[in-house]
Amino acid sequence: MEFFPIEFCQQETDKWINPHQKGYEKPLLEKQIQQSYLKNLHERFFGTASPWDQDYVKQILQTDIWASEKKQLTIFSNQDGLAQSKWYGLNFRPYPHKKIQDIADTIPLDELKILSFHKENRAITIKNLTGRSLPTTDI
Repeated sequence: MEFFPIEFCQQETDKWINPHQKGYEKPLLEKQIQQSYLKNLHERFFGTASPWDQDYVKQILQTDIWASEKKQLTIFSNQDGLAQSKWYGLNFRPYPHKKIQDIADTIPLDELKILSFHKENRAITIKNLTGRSLPTTDI
């Protein structure tokens, strides 16, 4: 069942906007705003807010990632006593404490205490990745 038959719609944006329409040549954003967005883009991908910048990465590594991961494992194990925030597996049942403990046992948590920036370890991915608080093989 299709909710919206997209094959009947033009996929080229220039077909949606009439070039003879009044205001067609008017930019959607003022020049100053365009420049601001462009500056932010450059900072995010190449500048001090990029994952390539040593100071930016060091700032992230200074957060207590170890404590954060330990807290996540406690939350997912449903041992934090908060009934309103139960976590469930793919079988629609709450995660059993043992399953979460088995996962925790496979995580080298102590390595998270001594994180540091090494320029030679920078990398990019060319595939989609799943970032998870709870590292499972569940899809």
